[in-house]
Amino acid sequence: ATARVDGVETVRWQHGGRDHAVAAVFHEAWRAPDGRVGVALANWTTTARRVTVGDGRLAGPCTVHVADGGSIARTETAAGAKVVELPPLSAALIENGEGGPPWRSS
Repeated sequence: ATARVDGVETVRWQHGGRDHAVAAVFHEAWRAPDGRVGVALANWTTTARRVTVGDGRLAGPCTVHVADGGSIARTETAAGAKVVELPPLSAALIENGEGGPPWRSS
């Protein structure tokens, strides 16, 4: 099922005589075989983006991993909606810790 993600802007441009409109941040929810739930976010634009993930499956404490170029930042969050700052050309993973060992970045 998809996650509720607020604050996603639509990027619009024209090229080759055609109008284009695409979400600035792509997102998808998933459930791992061990029961953990996560939401993946990807900012494909060259502009920093701020979104709020209000998915009830992530209502408790979570871990947010943001990958930006060659680095990965990890942040623990409290219960409630998760506000994620996405740098340009970055990806993020929000995961709850229920069901199995936490995802680890290398």
